[in-house]
Amino acid sequence: MTNVWNALGRIEHRLERDTTQAATSQDRELSIFSVHANYQPSRAWVATGRYAAKLVHEDSLGIASRAFTHLASGRLTVDVHKDWDVGVQASVLSGSGSRQYGLGAEVGYLLRQNLWASLGYNFFGFRDKDLADADYLQRGVFVRLRFKFDESLFAFAKPAGAGDAP
Repeated sequence: MTNVWNALGRIEHRLERDTTQAATSQDRELSIFSVHANYQPSRAWVATGRYAAKLVHEDSLGIASRAFTHLASGRLTVDVHKDWDVGVQASVLSGSGSRQYGLGAEVGYLLRQNLWASLGYNFFGFRDKDLADADYLQRGVFVRLRFKFDESLFAFAKPAGAGDAP
């Protein structure tokens, strides 16, 4: 296996304004920086990690506030059969003098090539509307669909001349 590490960084900046009622105008500006990485030492094992930082400025009814939040999470999956995998995930959210933790497990089934459906349960967790993305961080049952996109999906990896008429 040659493709052992994969990483992706993301920067997002949002400005949210609620001016539906002039007396209760609310402004919220946030910046999010995140890094996502996968480590796959063998075909059966995949470790996924994520770090995200969020800076929020809010102004509601003339009262301004500012908050800085960090999220770190990890997920480990292993194929237990050609069509089945199991995984565990852990996360921590810290900011504003508090820290919250999440821990869960899941079982996945390969529906068709590159398409997985998983059923899982978080034993404890938390909610953050900005940092959750596609992660399931709240306590309780969750369902996840995963699809692997790569260059072969769109035939970018096809060798020159392959499939051409002689």
